Amino acid sequence: MCLEEISKGGQRRLSCKHVFHTKCIFTWFETSDECPLCKTEQDADPIIIFKKHVEENIREKYRDAIKTLEGEVARAQRAARRPN
Repeated sequence: MCLEEISKGGQRRLSCKHVFHTKCIFTWFETSDECPLCKTEQDADPIIIFKKHVEENIREKYRDAIKTLEGEVARAQRAARRPN
């Protein structure tokens, strides 16, 4: 965690009222949805909402890619079993 003084312009106050450098808390939010001090979930924070939206889109794309891959593998297996 950063120990530099926080100026008015570069700060972000969380729902639990703890204040951090904007850049520092954004970095923290890459791996956690909680306040680094009190561990309160920050589910209403716009950054966390956006992060969860992006993560869900990635999961959907991954599921679609797996389904496509499964279909391709099944087609390849059927083609391999066909007599020439």
